[in-house]
Amino acid sequence: GKVKISYTKDTLISDVISDPVFDDYGKLIFPVNSGYMSGNTLGTLGLTWYNNIVPDKTVEIVNYMKSQVESGKAIFYNIYSKSELKIDPSKKNTGLFYFRGKSGKKIAVVNAGGGFAYVGAMQDSFPHALELSKKGYNASAFAKSEDKGNLAFLEKERYTHDYPALCEYTYNGLCFFWNKAK
Repeated sequence: GKVKISYTKDTLISDVISDPVFDDYGKLIFPVNSGYMSGNTLGTLGLTWYNNIVPDKTVEIVNYMKSQVESGKAIFYNIYSKSELKIDPSKKNTGLFYFRGKSGKKIAVVNAGGGFAYVGAMQDSFPHALELSKKGYNASAFAKSEDKGNLAFLEKERYTHDYPALCEYTYNGLCFFWNKAK
């Protein structure tokens, strides 16, 4: 569908984060720990260890997200159940952003970098997920507050950081979308 232009390069990052359309997950669109981020507006966004951030792409991404939500489509999915969150509230800020392609098309799982210190989804995951969705593919991007960096997905199944764990994590993530994102 057509993307409504709500944000510009002059929009404050804090205004995007606090936009009611994003409910309580707006804080996960950008690094939660502001020490990894600089700039106050979408056009001046800087992320630690990145030097090629394209402001027009940042603006396009947040406008896409807002348009999707305003059209009634979910873009964020919690990956923990209510009972898991009750046991461990620190898992509250964890989930997957979903970029819709065509129904029945393949799903890509895009995992952000950030030097394993923070989740740099706005630079590493969201641009790729958006472009994949434009080509008809469905794409998901992992997001989490950075208290444990971007390896937090491993704790869900008590994995170690190895290839078999990655394969099983990817499979479990795809099953999540096959069941939830119809």
